[in-house]
Amino acid sequence: MKIAEEAGFLTLDVTSPSVDGELVPRQEKLLFDEKEREALVVGIPRERSTARWSDDGQTMRVFSARTFDTYGKEVAVNVTEVWKLINEGQSISVQVNANSVSGENTMQLVYDKQ
Repeated sequence: MKIAEEAGFLTLDVTSPSVDGELVPRQEKLLFDEKEREALVVGIPRERSTARWSDDGQTMRVFSARTFDTYGKEVAVNVTEVWKLINEGQSISVQVNANSVSGENTMQLVYDKQ
């Protein structure tokens, strides 16, 4: 993942697997105006998200509602991400909590500065 800071937003260049397992590059922009944004996947709305900084400016929270088509049935997943700098600014920690009808899933990701 590559992160670039701009005035009022972050640009994230990420690579993630597609449904057939191929790695696909994509770019996301996180704007900090707390307005809901909608992302399109192949022209179909798939994700709504908002991002905001904490009052102390030390953490960023991203709230997302994602939908997936699973065997002809739409499944919703609500995701909360908490981003913060760690290791004296040399790494970013991302705590991810996802909730859906199948339960809750939590993971901790750490990205080192290069």
